Amino acid sequence: MHTLVFGAWVSILVIATAYFCGGCRDLPKTSRPSDVSPITPFDGKEKAHISLKGARSITFDGTKAFVCQNFSGLSVLDISSPETPKLVRHYPPEILQPLHAEIMPEHVLVAADRFRGLALFDVSQPDNPTTLSVLATPGIATRVHLFRSQEKPYVGVACGGAGFIVVDMSDVTSPTIVGQFSLGTDYVSDMYVTKSLAFIANNNDGGLELFDLSSPRTPRPLMRVSLRGYCVSLDVQYPLLAVAYRTGGAALLKIERDARSSTPSLTLLSRVSTFPDYVHHVRFIPPRWLAAANNARGVQFYDISDPRTPVFVNSWEGEGEAVFVGIHEGYLYVCAWDGGVSIIKL
Repeated sequence: MHTLVFGAWVSILVIATAYFCGGCRDLPKTSRPSDVSPITPFDGKEKAHISLKGARSITFDGTKAFVCQNFSGLSVLDISSPETPKLVRHYPPEILQPLHAEIMPEHVLVAADRFRGLALFDVSQPDNPTTLSVLATPGIATRVHLFRSQEKPYVGVACGGAGFIVVDMSDVTSPTIVGQFSLGTDYVSDMYVTKSLAFIANNNDGGLELFDLSSPRTPRPLMRVSLRGYCVSLDVQYPLLAVAYRTGGAALLKIERDARSSTPSLTLLSRVSTFPDYVHHVRFIPPRWLAAANNARGVQFYDISDPRTPVFVNSWEGEGEAVFVGIHEGYLYVCAWDGGVSIIKL
């Protein structure tokens, strides 16, 4: 295993970042599909499918699901009966072109709109949402992550080509950018904030990055970790961190904090890969599984009871290229680019 601890961010700009690849001699064995575990999170059978062009991601609000379709707009699904989903309404791209969205309390949809930036809607009546506000963002708003700091609501926005921003959401009719970080050449595609730490997937400027967000107004860079592949997605099940590396498969790391140091460390535990790989998205399925949306290979599932030796347990291969995995009330929702949304019971 490698424990990755980096010092001042300036070292990233001045000297070469250390690279760790799948060929490191003392890494634990990477599991292959031949290593089949007897326990699986699901039976591999699709329970329902709904055809939607350009399904990029999905988020949930009770019995409603919102499918972000990029250039094809946004669709609202009734999933009160997940195995018989119904299309409630479709919003054309002239209204919304979302790449990703999350739901705030009081039924507020927070969307990363490809061209308009951060768009907020009241979806208490899903078939007739009301625009609350639109905030222009630098770069292309690609992913949002809601979090709280000192009892205040914030959203982190991954901005392709312009780093990331932190937005104060105290007033959803007037969200305000309060923090920002960019190196000018970065393409941040995902971010996740937990325990005052922001994990950044930057597929252009060195991969995985870690920031101190104890003060949302002043993001403080802590480290950068470069692994083989393009860092495009991540998920946290503390203290585990899963990262998607497109052609480099996926990686599992452990987040560790020492009371004697203000800077946490990341320990590379394992990498999971098949050939060929094109992992777009990773998602933890509590308590012991990891799902990897692997393009035309569908979704691959790993038993991570021992994260140092993840074991392939099952896979689902459906229509289209799997790009995103959502979980809601015992069901898995797979977004497949130009293949729609497939629903699997866990």
